[in-house]
Amino acid sequence: MADLLQTVRPGDLITADYMNTVIEALNALEERVSDLEDQMADNNQVIITQLIPSGSSNDPIREGSELKILGRNFGFSTGAQRVYFNSTRIDSYKPGTSDQQLVIDVPDLNIQNQNGEAYNLSVSNGISTATRSIVVYPREQTFQGNVDVIWSTNVDSNPDPNPIVRQKPAVFYYDIKSRATMAADVQIVPTITEFQSTLQVLDTSNTPLENNTIHLPAGEQTGFAVQIDSVPAGAPDTFTLQVQAQVGGKTVGSFQKDFTIGQDVIPPDDNITLNVSGFVPSDNYDGTTITLSPGEVGTMTLNADFQMPDVSPPVDYNLLVTVTPADANWQAQLPNEQSSPITEDETDYGGGVAQESLKFQVMPAQTGASQSAKVTFTVQQKGETKVRSLDFPLSLG
Repeated sequence: MADLLQTVRPGDLITADYMNTVIEALNALEERVSDLEDQMADNNQVIITQLIPSGSSNDPIREGSELKILGRNFGFSTGAQRVYFNSTRIDSYKPGTSDQQLVIDVPDLNIQNQNGEAYNLSVSNGISTATRSIVVYPREQTFQGNVDVIWSTNVDSNPDPNPIVRQKPAVFYYDIKSRATMAADVQIVPTITEFQSTLQVLDTSNTPLENNTIHLPAGEQTGFAVQIDSVPAGAPDTFTLQVQAQVGGKTVGSFQKDFTIGQDVIPPDDNITLNVSGFVPSDNYDGTTITLSPGEVGTMTLNADFQMPDVSPPVDYNLLVTVTPADANWQAQLPNEQSSPITEDETDYGGGVAQESLKFQVMPAQTGASQSAKVTFTVQQKGETKVRSLDFPLSLG
């Protein structure tokens, strides 16, 4: 039998006539396959035509997820259908199941390999059986926990240059630390609302990160940087750089800081570390912004680590919470159970670190509260000029 299609070599001209011949051959093949399937269907042969999801790495079949098997002659109307993953039988079928479609949940197969494991998916109607080779992936794990975005004190100048200069690049250095129980690909999302400029996310060697993403193992810490390509000549004197850490599109940590062009940035107290523990009501904090209705009280809890300072204990730490602008009609305070200053004795610095759970409350006024504001929580060792602070945007819900 003569070849219907001739092979081509590099450099050969592929004409419209040749492509039409290819298309006609494919269409003819489709018709022949369809005819064969119809003949098989007439003989009650089981045919699988499609899987949803398809089972590719971009459209995976996972344990516990829904799978639709499309085709013919499944025997559901007579109760003859049988579906197996290797030897594991499916006993429950979901609404929408018919002789042409089986809707099931993929069973728990105890798959440990994150790249999936090969299985034979077989469908029988008591007369014939059709089999597809598929890859089943483990259940999709939901990221649990937070990621701390921390202003870095491990570089000589942060930002660089310090102070920031118009019409020059500026680089801001951060550390990112996982407080989760699983590894995750964390996307860094920096934003500046006061002016337009290109923002690049860099790794520890100042190389741009692909998709602004860091692979962060559970409990690990690494560094990154955000670079402003050029601070515009017309930029306002003060601007805010917000950096969000996102996993699967969900914000799991953030850090924002105000910068004044031409003014030195004072390094924070690197003996103090603050990170978010939780917020009540939990639905009113998205990892970046606190959103409250007029008169609604929100309580933020922070974990604080105090490294043993150079002075001998006891050591006092003052706590301060403020809202800006001052006329925003938002109230911020330390709750009754939160004292200030807090005192750390020598016995508190177990292993050289004292740990505390700190709280503050914030509430918009019943009337006249601004749609947006900012609350700042500050911790300062008594007698020191450096401080450690966290800023949280406020939004009226």
